[in-house]
Amino acid sequence: MNAKLSKLQRLLVEQELDALLVTEKVTKRYLQTLDGSGCRVFLTATKGYLIVDGRYYEQALALEHDLEIVLWNPQIEGVSYLQWISNFMAIHDLHRIGIEPTLSIDDYQTLQTFAEVVILPDALIKLRMLKDAVEIDKLKRAIALTDDIYAQVLTEIKVGMTDFEIAARLQYHAIAQGATGMAFDTIIGLGERSAYPHARPVGKRVEPNQIILIDFGIILDGFQSDMTRVCSIGEPAAEIKSLFTTVLAANNAAIAAVKVGVKACEVDTVARQVITDAGYGVYFTHGLGHGIGMDDATELPKLNQENTLPLQAGMVFSCEPGIYIPNVGGIRLEDDIWLSAQGPIVLDQTPKDFQILQGDGQHET
Repeated sequence: MNAKLSKLQRLLVEQELDALLVTEKVTKRYLQTLDGSGCRVFLTATKGYLIVDGRYYEQALALEHDLEIVLWNPQIEGVSYLQWISNFMAIHDLHRIGIEPTLSIDDYQTLQTFAEVVILPDALIKLRMLKDAVEIDKLKRAIALTDDIYAQVLTEIKVGMTDFEIAARLQYHAIAQGATGMAFDTIIGLGERSAYPHARPVGKRVEPNQIILIDFGIILDGFQSDMTRVCSIGEPAAEIKSLFTTVLAANNAAIAAVKVGVKACEVDTVARQVITDAGYGVYFTHGLGHGIGMDDATELPKLNQENTLPLQAGMVFSCEPGIYIPNVGGIRLEDDIWLSAQGPIVLDQTPKDFQILQGDGQHET
């Protein structure tokens, strides 16, 4: 059985569970098994099973090497896969089963009819928090490709191009160069819309001397990247350049504060203090960062004012301070940071300077 499955089985014992049911797609990918909707992982302390319906059976036979495959077709059996789990637990005298909080309410209620159900809010997510050498290498390759894609798209941005077109070019280059998708819906903030931290494309067009904020990530071999940079075609307003200088200082100060044993909230405070001292504290409206790995939405650790978790070697997280002023614009600079045993390593290689584009394939800082 692979090391990641063994991790879950140790967790099962630590939580005093008899069994564990895994249904979340990202957890199944972490376990290197099929992640389709008709695939569920069921673990005991000594055994592991992949329960699949007919859509995934042949694929499971070809690809699965660690788990015993169980074929359960609801259309034939007349009941859901939970009946197999009920039978198994009854035969083996098992009573306590752990689940992820994303399990459907229907399945949760069915489990309660034959077992004591224990919801594990973030225990499985925490297993992904410390990356091994193989995972770090995959993240490095995803982030390196992100650097390349951004550099290509910078040469293609022109006055009159829409935010949809910029997002489409990012996705085209990502897929053309081997990515399997985007890590999240690409954020393109043009002009005043850059003051929206999560500005999605709306059809707005690029104008001269207007800030262009681009926040995107890709998925490569199951691992994700996440980077934010800003640029403009022609010189932006002086106020925008002033905001940029402050955010860059906050980004660099936070990275310098990253050390093994330092609390996540303390790193957030360092960046926040730089922005507050410059008079923009009220305009920094989110936490400093989040985990980088297999899932943009859930990855740990979170770097914010509430998280007192000490940072550990092997963590990878974003550092993305920002200032967002309504009707003016916003600046965010985001790097992916690997905390190695020797200290923080910035995995992005894209320059953080404000890129002044010429709109003809050339740019300067």
